[in-house]
Amino acid sequence: GVDVVFSKLWLARKFVFADARLVCADAAAGLLFADDFAEAVFCHDAFYFLPEKKKVANEMLRVASGPVLIGH
Repeated sequence: GVDVVFSKLWLARKFVFADARLVCADAAAGLLFADDFAEAVFCHDAFYFLPEKKKVANEMLRVASGPVLIGH
């Protein structure tokens, strides 16, 4: 999981999935993952908040070897 807000990652680890691999990062600044790193990328309830949607979408496409899903 990736989030720009560390406290959201802390909550995810504490209450959702203790063994998750979590990274605090800003997708608009570039994700520190190789091309095709993930089988899929899912962004839920956040995309409309992002001022640099095109940059974030391009990063999601870059790191995904499969589908990119943006949900609201």
